Amino acid sequence: MTQRSSAQLFLHLASFLLELSHAKLFESKAAKAARLALEQARLENERLSKLYVVFGRWEFDKTGFYTVVSVTVVILTVVGIQCGIWWRRRKEGVSTSFSSKDAVVNVVIVGPLLPKSGMGWFHATQFLELSSVRVRAVVETQYSNNLHRTPASFVDLIKALFDMGIECVDSVHKLKDVLYPNNNGQRPKQIPLLCVISGKTEDNPRYFRECINLGATHIYLEPPGAPSSKQLKDMASIAELRDVYVYMGYQKLCASYVEDAVNFSRSVPASHVFFCHNEGYSTKDIHRVVTRQPEGMMLSMACQELAVLFSQYNISYRDVQKFKVNTNRLFSEKVTFVNVNYNDGDERFSDLIRVAFKITTKRGKIVSVMADRCGGLLSFAVVKSHRGEELKRFQSLMEEQVMEYERRLKEEKGLIPNFVVEKDDYLELKRRVLDDIRSNNGTKKSEKGLLTIQDGIEVVMLAEYCAGEIDKVLVSEEL
Repeated sequence: MTQRSSAQLFLHLASFLLELSHAKLFESKAAKAARLALEQARLENERLSKLYVVFGRWEFDKTGFYTVVSVTVVILTVVGIQCGIWWRRRKEGVSTSFSSKDAVVNVVIVGPLLPKSGMGWFHATQFLELSSVRVRAVVETQYSNNLHRTPASFVDLIKALFDMGIECVDSVHKLKDVLYPNNNGQRPKQIPLLCVISGKTEDNPRYFRECINLGATHIYLEPPGAPSSKQLKDMASIAELRDVYVYMGYQKLCASYVEDAVNFSRSVPASHVFFCHNEGYSTKDIHRVVTRQPEGMMLSMACQELAVLFSQYNISYRDVQKFKVNTNRLFSEKVTFVNVNYNDGDERFSDLIRVAFKITTKRGKIVSVMADRCGGLLSFAVVKSHRGEELKRFQSLMEEQVMEYERRLKEEKGLIPNFVVEKDDYLELKRRVLDDIRSNNGTKKSEKGLLTIQDGIEVVMLAEYCAGEIDKVLVSEEL
């Protein structure tokens, strides 16, 4: 026998003796079954040692367990924040709705009060006309500290407001002691407060925060609300955290001709709607309009029509497939003004005098908008068929009204045309806001011509998109 064969024989013998030592070679079936059961139990114990068992029912490995724990913590945190807001509101005894449709709403107005031209003045005069409203105070920062240098009409207005028991201050911060003198500057329980913010667009974010700190439960925010969508998002976050409800003041949604045009367009398959928004400024006044509204036409004027597109036709900047500007100067014109005495400096301002554009959405919906600062007092909407045929025209005013308003504007120098032409739309919007505050019945706001601040963010984002597209094709002319 060779040496190699001897080695192999030795290995087989060793293996035989090893199996024999473990009693596996001649192991009975019962013993083998018991051994396998013990082995299976050992493996199961090792598996269970690596698992997390929740409530004795659910098993998770390490990764799954920590994922579930993380998600649960996030959910509980959000619920905790909402419960905290609810408890705070309950503890203060404040509700964002009223139990009575006749409940009095306390109102504070923040904005320019100069008669005939101040947005704050216009809002104040309208709220004073409404029943079940108590105007508690007005905030005016432009003239309040210099009454001896202000127009006589402003001084007379302040005196009249004082006679009516309405406080006039130059800062929102001063209102705590004025409104709540016997309550340590805190809003009493069960007294909701509506703050109407209509200052310069660039100042409104600051007024917004001050009004929330004052204790506002509701805010009426003049569009666009802020110079940018980013700032408006920040404001919306603060309002949500403090449980303050914010209405956007898009009065065009309450205009009867707009409502009629929208309703008719919905009855026409594949209709094309054209909205034309005109204002009655003369060419010589344009530089003052532009400097007063540095945020630009799209945010200060055409945003009204964009609010209609968003709320009634569900059009956002994300839906736009094609954007076309009518570059004919009769329809679109951009100008630059120099030396307009803005902040005593040599400033340059560029903006649109008029613009016309057409939007085609990814769903195939076609809408057109034209805005003209010098287009006159009459605005209108046209509903067309899918072939472009005019089916029906809806006008904001009758011819008799146009002549009457033109006469009044000539007689009352300095009166802002919109305060005459759109006064009924503004008044109707205020009524709807007050009714919604009192009832808070959960009806979808856009169905009532009301937009929230979240809706306002979408409108501003659409306006910013349109402004960017317009700037690509229109060149400014210096005047």
